[in-house]
Amino acid sequence: MKIAYFTDFCSYLKYHNHNTLEHAIEKYLKWFYSFSDKTLVPLKHSLKRLKRRGYKNLVIWSRGIDTSRFNAGFKSTELRSRLGAGVKFAYLLP
Repeated sequence: MKIAYFTDFCSYLKYHNHNTLEHAIEKYLKWFYSFSDKTLVPLKHSLKRLKRRGYKNLVIWSRGIDTSRFNAGFKSTELRSRLGAGVKFAYLLP
């Protein structure tokens, strides 16, 4: 089985002022990723966007933190204070 991990190179073009290349690169990427049995994407948002753009065989690559167990909803000011975290990383939390 051939598996590829999708990198949206077109999204980088605007940072390098090469927007005129987007159509050609998008066409190439669709061709390139068409050879894989599965193309792994990082997010549901990416999956939907790429499907709209015509990519095939997309699968979400589940990885990282289990957000059903670890999320800002479990934030405890008391625990943070006890551990000495205070507000040091408060900007990361909602």
